[in-house]
Amino acid sequence: MRNLRLSRQTIQLKMLLRFFPKGNDRRGFTLIELLVAMLISGLIVSGLLYLVVEVLGINQKDASRSDTQRDIQAASDYIARDLRESFYVYGTEIEEDASGNKTLASCLRDYGAGSTEARGTNSQCTGLLQYLPVSLRSNENIPVLAFWKPEPLPEIVKKRCETDADKIGRLSSDPKYDAALDKIPCVAQRMYTLVIYSLSTENPGNIWKGRARIKRYTVPHFTETSTVKNPGWAAPVASDDKRPLSWPFGKADGGIVKLQQSVASGEGVVLTDFVDHKYDLNNVPEAPEDLEAKTPAPTPTSSSGYCPPTFEVANYKKFRPEFYACVRRASINENPEVRFVIKGNAAGRGGIPRNTGEVPFQMESHVIGRAAYSKQRS
Repeated sequence: MRNLRLSRQTIQLKMLLRFFPKGNDRRGFTLIELLVAMLISGLIVSGLLYLVVEVLGINQKDASRSDTQRDIQAASDYIARDLRESFYVYGTEIEEDASGNKTLASCLRDYGAGSTEARGTNSQCTGLLQYLPVSLRSNENIPVLAFWKPEPLPEIVKKRCETDADKIGRLSSDPKYDAALDKIPCVAQRMYTLVIYSLSTENPGNIWKGRARIKRYTVPHFTETSTVKNPGWAAPVASDDKRPLSWPFGKADGGIVKLQQSVASGEGVVLTDFVDHKYDLNNVPEAPEDLEAKTPAPTPTSSSGYCPPTFEVANYKKFRPEFYACVRRASINENPEVRFVIKGNAAGRGGIPRNTGEVPFQMESHVIGRAAYSKQRS
């Protein structure tokens, strides 16, 4: 019986020892097997890391595109709100010379000092640029859209009207007459402001990350800090109804108005700095070739497909497909109507190289102003 118990214990011990390697068992991986395993593992890890990097890059590009779209949409909405308050928008007008020949003339150009008198007395467009800051005439800052809009008087001017209310409406022979106060529209409580939007590639010190920017300039009647008329301002209305088209000239001025080239907002306010830009501004081709619409650039006689019928490019002399405005030539009693296009590009934002990256998109808006120039009762 005892032997039987020992044999059973021996059998159990032997079965247990089977699970332990023998002292002389030297089996394992060979060097080739180890290298193959490492290679396969490296490929799998590299593939996974590549996928992670690609996903992160795509997410970053999508975020940059979304941020840029929001910026461009905000700029577009801002311009549209501005335009809805306009009563006159500068566009392309019909010029007629002494012989009766008719041509188109862009109001947003600099006709030069030699033609100032003729532009002020005989022509439809005076050439707005020669009365605006010099920076708006450079190849790096192209005005695209200009218009007049009414705005509330600044608070400092309103307080002046309230303080000297008893002097309003006095005749020049009245002892209480105040010449300075007489030039303030205290009754209307509104003033006229000239607004200019431009496409700018100015980038001193490489501060801006995008390719081009949209800047907003203003020439208001009064600034926020003074009750004295802005020296760069002239009334956009005149008794002969030529203004604002012939601004700053009118019959009462004798065509010799001279303005200081000053802008209340200094160098302009930047709305967005991620507008697309493809060409060197010093060598702009007449017919852009890489646009989706294979049409020539606008000429003085046609909008060439960039604008709807009855519309013309406001500044065809320096047309840029990345930011341009189409203006309908409105006559008396008609509200101004504008279609503008902004082509954004996220190049320069996170994950998208500024010079080689291409994430373009286009937004356009169609706006009708709420006021009308020289509106007559029917």
